[in-house]
Amino acid sequence: MRQLMNNGQMAKSASRIRQFGLIAATQATSGNFLKFLVALFVAWVALALLLPTGGPVGPSKMMTARVGIINIEAALEQFKAVFGCYPTTQEGLSALIDRPSTIPESQWPGGDIHFLNPVNFLVTSNGQKVPTDPWNHAYIYKRPGVHNTNGFDIYSLGPPGNERKFALDNWTIPPK
Repeated sequence: MRQLMNNGQMAKSASRIRQFGLIAATQATSGNFLKFLVALFVAWVALALLLPTGGPVGPSKMMTARVGIINIEAALEQFKAVFGCYPTTQEGLSALIDRPSTIPESQWPGGDIHFLNPVNFLVTSNGQKVPTDPWNHAYIYKRPGVHNTNGFDIYSLGPPGNERKFALDNWTIPPK
């Protein structure tokens, strides 16, 4: 071993071999990394083309509808905490946005106070504001509920042609 180290030429040769090996290994690694990136990009493009992207029944719209139902449930619980009961079916979800006529103005918390501030709402033919789902349909509210007989039912009709294939209601969403 001492002889190799004393011999300058052999040490240079060994150094070149190690250096060349390191360069070759680096080039091989970067080549493999490049192949990996290309494969990753191809897989991403394939998934982007094959998976739904929030179209008629895309996952983002379905999730938005479910979050909307959960938000409405929370607003209804706040309404009940203040007034002792849920809005009637006739008062509907618009009672969460504007004061219903059955509640005296003196009992309403304040002018601009709303239990629900929906981003999207629909103004019905009788002037009521009703929160809408991602497909621009009004959420449907029934009190007492058919499924939640001691509470209320809220559901969305979902996308056009859904025919209730997807659970967009407050009785199949897992409890809090």
